[in-house]
Amino acid sequence: MRVSPSDQYHLQVSPFQITRRKKSTPFPFVIIIAICLGTSSLLLQHVQATNDAGLQWLAKQREDKHTVETPSGLMYKRKIKKPRGTHHPSFDAYCKIQLEISRVLDHNGTTELVESTTAEGGGQPITLRPEDSSLPVIREALQSMVEGDWWELYVPSHLGYQHGDNKNNKNKATTTNHDDNNDAAALLVELELQEISHGDLLPAGEVHRCFFQIQWNAAERIYFFQPNSECDERDQTYIQKVSRWDSRSSKADAETARLRNMLAKENVKQELGFWMRRRMHILKQFLKEEMRICTLIQDGAYMEDCNAQEQEYVKKVDAWEDTKVAEEIERLVHMDQTTTTSLEPTLASWVRRRIRILNQMQSVKSKRHSVDNNNNNSDNNTADDTGNQETHHQHEEL
Repeated sequence: MRVSPSDQYHLQVSPFQITRRKKSTPFPFVIIIAICLGTSSLLLQHVQATNDAGLQWLAKQREDKHTVETPSGLMYKRKIKKPRGTHHPSFDAYCKIQLEISRVLDHNGTTELVESTTAEGGGQPITLRPEDSSLPVIREALQSMVEGDWWELYVPSHLGYQHGDNKNNKNKATTTNHDDNNDAAALLVELELQEISHGDLLPAGEVHRCFFQIQWNAAERIYFFQPNSECDERDQTYIQKVSRWDSRSSKADAETARLRNMLAKENVKQELGFWMRRRMHILKQFLKEEMRICTLIQDGAYMEDCNAQEQEYVKKVDAWEDTKVAEEIERLVHMDQTTTTSLEPTLASWVRRRIRILNQMQSVKSKRHSVDNNNNNSDNNTADDTGNQETHHQHEEL
């Protein structure tokens, strides 16, 4: 969804600071991040509609009084009424799970197994973090479960295998009637959360669903942070605040550790504890690789958010003349405008990240030239003053 200009927060990124210019109402907002921040993992994915058989089957499940439906369209029933756990996993906690996924072939609920970790299905339990699952349904469900939970999930296609997933073809319906114009099948998922390890835990009933993405505005050649509908005004204000930090990854990491230490203390008030965990949830998203911004400080120097590929590129272009930098920007911008839709996403991302680095390089060199000119003028003025003093002394001697 495109956010109107009247609801945007604009950021102007310099090598030294980030300043904000606020336009109109504060929420919802979009954060504009300079000219080109590269990321390949957050490109919008093509979502297939659920076929007719799947829609009919989902409607039947919705009629069951024991079925719970979430705002995303996910429906589930608990197979175990009183699980042993008391905490939910955070999105980056490691979860040991049993999983069985079947596609629904007709409105009566006939299914075909797609994958399984159960012994009956020829597999074994796996350990993953909710954020690492390729299925939106698993990412969402796990963060609402506790240890010992066993859920039966009824899944519309937009929460199933996504376009580009190597199992996407298995999400296609193969009914005996027709192919429903290649619409995707609904899924039946059995999911058991056996154990949570190596991650932050959330009290039962507390689930954080505020997430944000970096999205690309092709018309203006800028990336922006887009929070989802689960982010309230307080969340959005905090996202905006953190996005303006210099050396953001270091500060986000340190702040996460500080909040974690505070939560470990006794007698933390419930409301304060909730907001601490909420901030940690947001901060950890900024620590993801795709959220990092490579920012130059001065000639050949950069902040720690630059990855190895970007660091090598900075060293390479630092020796270029101004004209070569300008020519390369022009070439890459042309490539971005004309060919990136046909390029592999990682390569398209690298085109945009190079544009960002080169634009910063121009700014850094411009500042350096300005300083050099000021120094030269100062030296010339000093030399003139010295010469005038010597002439004055000579006149006095005469």
